[in-house]
Amino acid sequence: MEQLAMPALATTRSASTSLTDAYEKQRAYPRVPVKTDGTIIRPAASSLSVRIHDLSPDGIQVRCSRETAVALRPSGRQPGKDELPMVTMTIVLPYRSGEVPVAFEAVMRYLCVADRDEVIFGFSFARVAPAARALIERYIDAEICGDDMPPSLSALAAQAGPSRRQGALQ
Repeated sequence: MEQLAMPALATTRSASTSLTDAYEKQRAYPRVPVKTDGTIIRPAASSLSVRIHDLSPDGIQVRCSRETAVALRPSGRQPGKDELPMVTMTIVLPYRSGEVPVAFEAVMRYLCVADRDEVIFGFSFARVAPAARALIERYIDAEICGDDMPPSLSALAAQAGPSRRQGALQ
């Protein structure tokens, strides 16, 4: 198996934690924990399964195995300011009233090693349909305030799911 080349800074648990803490301090919005699966869709290759760790109005953090990380970022290097890798992602938001699929495009902002076989990727949202953005924001509000999805947003779920991926991204 190909080894994931990681910068020296991100090779230990304490350095990895420091890196994610540094990104946390730069956040404009709080993140809410989300324990669900996601899929990164790659046009010329197979899709990659990831675990969604947390979500905010402007981005998402995912975690995956080292093998998946190598497929997603073969160089193992941090994205540079002039290099912003874009991915298409689908996630299922676990509302209390049911699961709602959402699709969007996101830009990779950072990666670091969390554990022996766990790599963290941070993404900022790039192209998110208004319906998908409303569902993400409503999910965050529901998690913070304890509410659930009102009936008026149920129609948005139909517009934001992966079955309408192309329309959801426009």
